[in-house]
Amino acid sequence: MYRPTAGSWNHAGDVLAKVARRDPMFRSRVRTLWNDALIALSARQIGATLVTETVRDFQRLRRYVQFDLEVESG
Repeated sequence: MYRPTAGSWNHAGDVLAKVARRDPMFRSRVRTLWNDALIALSARQIGATLVTETVRDFQRLRRYVQFDLEVESG
């Protein structure tokens, strides 16, 4: 298990603020992206690839922050 660092929380806030500013149509969903942002940033911090079946929100986050993502089909 990995717990996000304070830096990850701060970076997630910065990323989500950027999403809210640059993507007005998605602004209402920013609140629901916190966990996904923390998962993505934590994976990046430890050099892991994020593997998920629910890819839409992670693909949107990748527009603002780089992390490795692999789509797993059920």
